[in-house]
Amino acid sequence: DIGTGTGTAVAEKVVLTAAHVIFDDNTLTFATGTQWLYQNYAGQQSPYPVLPQGSYLLSGYAAARVGAVTDEGTPTSQQQDAAAQPRQPDQRSHREADQHF
Repeated sequence: DIGTGTGTAVAEKVVLTAAHVIFDDNTLTFATGTQWLYQNYAGQQSPYPVLPQGSYLLSGYAAARVGAVTDEGTPTSQQQDAAAQPRQPDQRSHREADQHF
């Protein structure tokens, strides 16, 4: 748990975000406790958090963060600052969750 960030749903089960949102500079590993909170309308989030199945970074991002100042990008890491997270297959989508009574 290193903070909050934003992402964009690019497919029903995939969120695209910045690598620095899901990467912990202190441990040089993926952040723990990641979850998606869909925003249906401005200021209104779905009450059902969705957990990602994993995380994908561009090759070389982690290596570009070695020795870097925490929370400060390097030219190389800024060029590779993208990540994708697929949803766990057993979870309902935000649309399904919102329609469930």
